[in-house]
Amino acid sequence: MYTAFGGALPAYYFGVRSRLFLSGALCAINPAKYNTSPASSITDPTSGDCGPGWYNSHGFALAKDTNGFQQLITFPTDPLYWETNTPAPVEVSESERALRTNEQGQTIGSGEDAQSDAELPDLVLAYGTEGQLGYIRSADIPAPPATEDEVRNLPKVAQPDGTVVATQPSVTIPLYADDGVSVIGDFRIGN
Repeated sequence: MYTAFGGALPAYYFGVRSRLFLSGALCAINPAKYNTSPASSITDPTSGDCGPGWYNSHGFALAKDTNGFQQLITFPTDPLYWETNTPAPVEVSESERALRTNEQGQTIGSGEDAQSDAELPDLVLAYGTEGQLGYIRSADIPAPPATEDEVRNLPKVAQPDGTVVATQPSVTIPLYADDGVSVIGDFRIGN
């Protein structure tokens, strides 16, 4: 994320939270990270290997205003076909990507087109840590901090370029079958 015209913004003023998709299914979510010193940009590369296929990345810019931090959707990257040595994933069907309701009354499908966390289905199509296709509960995705005080209290981590960011800790959440009850694996948020 970059500021307009490259002007630096104060510490704890903006952040980013990236997501990586493979054919409409979540492959990776990065925890929210924020600038800890005046800066004009922050990088948040997504990395994940869910097998060969068409990937795109997009997420949310987190900008401070008088009401705390607002989430703004970022433009998705152009789809990129990635070859990998990881075994081919389970193919994602149109019916799995489509928004629908399961027997428990939960909305279920891809989160690729969601403009905010509030627009995510109850169960979001995702690849688990072992490559299996399932669903994560949108309620299990940690919400980004809402206030500057919460951001200031996050752990500080040095990025590969030496920049220090405040970031939410990584977490592992359950991966469910489409019934939203049967746990079939795990999904990792962060590294």
